[in-house]
Amino acid sequence: MIFNNIREIRWNAHSWYKTIQKYVYAVLRKNILSRHKYITEMGLLDLMFITYRIMPFIMVSFLVIISLFSGDISGFFVLLGLIISSLITIIVSKSPPIATNVDADKLLKCNLITLGGTTLSNLPLSTHIFSFIYFYFIYVTRLNFSMQSNALLLFLLTGILTVDVVFNYFNCVSKLIWLPLIIGGVSGVLWAVMIGPQFHMVPKAESTPSCKVTNKSYGCKVKRTILSS
Repeated sequence: MIFNNIREIRWNAHSWYKTIQKYVYAVLRKNILSRHKYITEMGLLDLMFITYRIMPFIMVSFLVIISLFSGDISGFFVLLGLIISSLITIIVSKSPPIATNVDADKLLKCNLITLGGTTLSNLPLSTHIFSFIYFYFIYVTRLNFSMQSNALLLFLLTGILTVDVVFNYFNCVSKLIWLPLIIGGVSGVLWAVMIGPQFHMVPKAESTPSCKVTNKSYGCKVKRTILSS
């Protein structure tokens, strides 16, 4: 009798296990197929939009990685300044005059980061990040008299910032877009002034160029990298 009850309990447990296993497999298969269908049906514009939305993370990660490979800490100072100024933008965005004048549904297009089911900031952090980096490099290149040699970098940053401001103006926060733009720009310049030239991240020539002698000439190749000045 006891052995029969044990067999029955084991059989019921096994049946429950098989049922749960089938349910989990079905849910996973459905999610995988739906995601695969979404990816395969994704157009070029969708891919470009996703790349644009994650561009702030890509840009900041690139600066930090370049700093690591260069053997200095200038990129980490940029990251620290961005974190501090981002907190200021988030605090300002939570103030009643701003929080009551934004559309919660539209904010989902502007902010990828959510906290407790709500957006982390009522102002687009992407505009703040692009503005911080743009005006930071404007200041350090102007200080080092290297704006002309870094014209391409500044041109690309100008284009990215302009696209972000236009998109967020028409799709997210309208006239409030000027707040993260101004906070980011002012913070970028003030942070560059506070940390000093020794920790600036600015493109410049390497100190040890590679030189070689050919048949009738002596030539050197100088690489340009982002280093602390």
